[in-house]
Order: sequence, then structure tokens, then C-alpha cells
Amino acid sequence: MARNNQEGAYQQYFVAYFSGLNPYQLFSEFITALSATINFIERKRRDHARHVAALSYHLGLYTRRLDPQELREVFFAGLLHDIGEIGIFDYILDKKGKLSEEERRLLAQHCRVGARIVQQLPTLKDAARFVLHHHERWDGLGYPDRLIHDATPLGAQIIALCDAFDVVLNLRFREEEPDQALALTLEELRRFAGLQFNPWLVELMERMIAEQGLERLIQIQEEDQLIIEILTIEHPEFGYFMEHYLEILLDFFNIVLEAKHRGTAAHCRRVAELCRVMGEHLGLPTISIETLMIAGRLHDIGKIALPHRLLEPAALMSTEEMEQFRHHREYTMQILRHISGFGPVVRLIEVDPDGREGLAVSTDGKPNLAGILRAANLWDEIVSYPHLNRLSRILETTVPIPERLTELEARVIDRVLA
Repeated sequence: MARNNQEGAYQQYFVAYFSGLNPYQLFSEFITALSATINFIERKRRDHARHVAALSYHLGLYTRRLDPQELREVFFAGLLHDIGEIGIFDYILDKKGKLSEEERRLLAQHCRVGARIVQQLPTLKDAARFVLHHHERWDGLGYPDRLIHDATPLGAQIIALCDAFDVVLNLRFREEEPDQALALTLEELRRFAGLQFNPWLVELMERMIAEQGLERLIQIQEEDQLIIEILTIEHPEFGYFMEHYLEILLDFFNIVLEAKHRGTAAHCRRVAELCRVMGEHLGLPTISIETLMIAGRLHDIGKIALPHRLLEPAALMSTEEMEQFRHHREYTMQILRHISGFGPVVRLIEVDPDGREGLAVSTDGKPNLAGILRAANLWDEIVSYPHLNRLSRILETTVPIPERLTELEARVIDRVLA
């Protein structure tokens, strides 16, 4: 999957901005970026995934049936359990009434999509089985494989219960006082014990909440976080994870973006490649070219937070839709700023793409990184239009996007691609 940093994949960038960070910090930043990504995908509530992860970890510990590595997998599977929803159309996720048979079939795919995404993360591969099966039911009427009773892995049973608990509790909180909301939520779970949920786990969860208190259980304490990090660093694949850290990060973001919208993911890969070609043509140092390529791959990651209808609009966007669309740059910043080594990349991406701060090449002939990224991005948008397949037509058209590419930048790209 990932190329070895020591063999030339963004090697200079990694050495310059990541090699000084210790493994604990690298891993913590990675998980924080995952959490930020999940926050944008999550349709229920911004803290839902974190609550499910914490509850699942504590309930798994309470069962005394999971070994330390399985507890760690339960935590991460809880955090990532609905990541596959990124590939489900908004009209299905937002539908208030009963889903049709076809809509239920499409929704059920999010378990397999999520499992495939999690399998790409070296130290989390084993957690993918819990993500895959977290919508199975005790009575065998769940999905995707209609597993019955303990044919479903215990970790997946735990996540299924904690997921439902947090969703129902949040709904109850809107209507009831906290104590009453909790009591009604537990009562509802008891009604589905033996049907949707393992009855032993329902009883165990109720006892755990009574003994330890809900507020503590929906948080991961510092000592728990430390245990999770230690277990991760001791994981057999952690050495590989560190060796390929930067490429794994980039691949993860690409996989998630591709699950959301393949066209945008492909656009980012093309922009990164065009940045490389332009950088080499202009004689930039390797560290600058690698910075540009990373920025090209990540500049649109914030689009995971946009509705599908804005990524493939059936008609021209309204003013309101265009304003919503423009927020994707802000979302990109919110995700990437959790990774301290991406500071130089963030500074390139946050330059206003419609402004004049960044010309690819200034009038005195000096290259500008932000401008190169901007020009590469605009160029790929231009050639995405079938009727704008020649650079010579860019300056003749009245389409707004090409007008933002200056004649000087157009000549540079024309020479690069010649």
C-alpha cells in the first residue's frame, strides 16, 4: 500500500517535519485527525463516535472476556464504526420515514465500506471485523451477514449495543430530564434484549452504568488513553506504521475521499502530479516539490463534509449552495491542523484560491508555491470540462474559472505540458 519513506516517498518532507516527533505524538496526532474526519462524516451527533468508542472500551473491559489487544480494537472500531456512511447518499441518511428495500440494501453497504477503509490502516486491520459486523442482531435478522447469537464477534456485539444506547439516549435527552432519559433508554434496550442485543450484555451495561456512572463511561480517561497508545506501539505492525507513516496518512485521506466522491479524489491525485511536473520544470528543490504534492493530494479533503448534491450538482448552484460549498476549505484546515507536520502544507492550502496572493510565477520570473498549487488546481478544473480541452481556448472563454488563471500562469502550464 504505502511506499517506504526511506526509499524516496516524500522522504525529505518526512525528515524535515515528522522525524523529530516521538511515536506517541505521531500516533496521537493520527488518531486526532481520524476523529476530526469522523466528526465531519458523523450524521447523528459530533460526539457520537467518541462516546461509542469510550462506552465500548469500558463495556469490553467490564465483560472480562477480551484480551488487551481486543479491547484496543473495540475502542478503534467504536470510533470508526460508521466511517462507511461516507459512501451512502445523503437522501438515504437524512430520510425521516421508512426506507425502501433498495434503500435498506444501499445503507447496509456502509458496514463493508467501513471495514475496507479500516483494513487499510496497518495497526487497525483486526478492528475491521468489528466494524463489518456491528449491525448484526442477536436474532440473526441484522446485516450484512445475518449472523445469529455468538456467531457475531463479541466486540461487534458490544459496539452494536453502545451505538444504539448513545443514539437513543441523545433522542431522549431532547425530551426528558437526564435521569429520566437514562432510565427510559435502558428500559428500551431491555425490550430488545434477546432480539437485537445479547441479553447478557444489556444486563452488564446496566450494572456498569449503575456502578461507575455514565459521565465517566463516555470519556476515555488519561490512563485509558495511555494504555491504548502503549498497546498500539507494542502492536506487531507498529514498526511498519512508523516506517510508512506519511504515506499511510495520505492513503487514508485518499481512501476516505474516494469513498465520498471518486471524482474529487482523482482530481486531487492529478493536481498533485501536475504540481510535481510544474515544480520540476521550474527547478524547485525536492522539499518544495514534495510539499506541493502533499498539498495537492490534501487540498480538497474538506469536501468529505459536503452533501453529495454539492459535489455533483444537477444544475447551477444557488448563492446559498455556493456559500456552503466554499466552506470545504475551512473544513480542510480543521482536519489537517491536527497534524503538526502538515504546517507548511496548510499554509499553502489556506491561501485564497480566488485572490491574487499567489501567482504561480511572478512577473519577475520567481516561482511561488501557493501560486503553483492554485494554478494546478485551476488547470485541472478547466480540463475537466470536455469543451475546454485545449489551453489555447482558456483565455478566449467566458467561463469564470478559466478567467482566474492569468495569461502568465497559462503560458507556464503550456510550456510544462508541451
